[in-house]
Amino acid sequence: MLCGGPLLPGRPVGTDGQRHEEWAAQVWADQAFWQRRGATVHGVGTDFGRCVTVGLADPQRDGAKVLAHYSKAALCVEQGYASDPLTAS
Repeated sequence: MLCGGPLLPGRPVGTDGQRHEEWAAQVWADQAFWQRRGATVHGVGTDFGRCVTVGLADPQRDGAKVLAHYSKAALCVEQGYASDPLTAS
């Protein structure tokens, strides 16, 4: 896992949790931006009190670019996987 930005170990969630949610929403909204640059974002979540987690198809190749783009956000980049939608049968 690659991490960057102002990580918040041991701090209470409080407003940091709200900022994580805002950053997570921004990264998710930027999927087309990253797709045009050859990076696939499979998922975005939050590790409250610590960072926004970003699951990439190739974190080794694309992680540094994502971290640099959101340098003011506490991000943790990790291996992401495409989801398979469940179907009712």
